[in-house]
Amino acid sequence: MMRSYALRCVSLRGMSPPKATEDGHDLPDADAPAGRRQRARRRDGSRTTLRVPTALALTARRYADDLGTTPNDALIRLAERGAEIYEGEREVEALAAERRAAVLFGDAFDPQAELPSPEWVEWAIMSAREE
Repeated sequence: MMRSYALRCVSLRGMSPPKATEDGHDLPDADAPAGRRQRARRRDGSRTTLRVPTALALTARRYADDLGTTPNDALIRLAERGAEIYEGEREVEALAAERRAAVLFGDAFDPQAELPSPEWVEWAIMSAREE
């Protein structure tokens, strides 16, 4: 999905196109020749060497072509999106565990309580039918 940031900014008359998106990623240079990749911005952090699975490398290459950036930059962007999803899943799981605990072990929970007798269950069911 290629976004045309330069076209969006032309209508603002006299303003130059933005240099980066809200998340800090560089935008493709509108003046760069077609087909030429924009150099990825420098990032802080540790440097590493990875062996990227073929399917992921192909996805990163397609994404880089769509964005007009390098495959390494596209791979980092994919990793950032994956990290956001992962953190979101962790937050949801923590909230779900908190809510389960509130239901299962709330103030009304009595581990010494006995289950109702079969007669009481039958009576409750029958009385509900009569209403």
